[in-house]
Amino acid sequence: MGGALGTIGDYTIPYVEVSEAIGTALTIVNRYAGTISVDSLASELKLEKTGGGFRMKVTSLKGYGLVEGRGKLQSTDLANKIALTKDEIVANRHKGFAFLNYPLFKQIFNRFGDKVPDEEAFTNTLQDITKVNRIEVSKVVPRILRYFADASPYLKGIPRSDSEQTQISKEASGKGQGETTVSQLMVHTPQKALGGLDEIIMGDVRIYLKPELEDVATAKGLLAVYEKKLKKKLAE
Repeated sequence: MGGALGTIGDYTIPYVEVSEAIGTALTIVNRYAGTISVDSLASELKLEKTGGGFRMKVTSLKGYGLVEGRGKLQSTDLANKIALTKDEIVANRHKGFAFLNYPLFKQIFNRFGDKVPDEEAFTNTLQDITKVNRIEVSKVVPRILRYFADASPYLKGIPRSDSEQTQISKEASGKGQGETTVSQLMVHTPQKALGGLDEIIMGDVRIYLKPELEDVATAKGLLAVYEKKLKKKLAE
């Protein structure tokens, strides 16, 4: 359940909660191999493609970082990771990242973490963030609180500050650079320029991955989606 696409101060408020946006993105990945026409998406959502509701939903999907494009919409890398990872904890973390793509939500998260505050504390904080008078803030508080409560389960374990997020990203890269890796395909040593990625080679095919099972699972899913798209293209 959403509301009007709008703004508060300099911040945009999406039309739908992140869980609804993710549901639409999953449809695009799972049913349409990551690429869908505007007409088909409008049909899936049972909306007129020229209507305001449809346009605001698409704008919200883009704001969450889940789709891109115009005449044809494509799922983003973030949407693909949510759809294709087999690890629920990892999928939820990526859902949280989608929510935090809206700057207002990121500001709120940096104040409260994954805890949903009471309305009074939330109103005070929202007024401080947006620099908008209390009367205007009070009009959007119930809606934004609902969005935040919807996203709260996905925010657990995500650090608040940018510096913490950067550090965790570095730690998640796994093995140190220059460490020798052995695979059935090839014995190789990742170079510094690859940023700790393993280079997997067979014939003319080269794939670069972090040495993590999560990334292997995601790569399998992405290749399956690409295979479907390629088969569909060749069949036309």
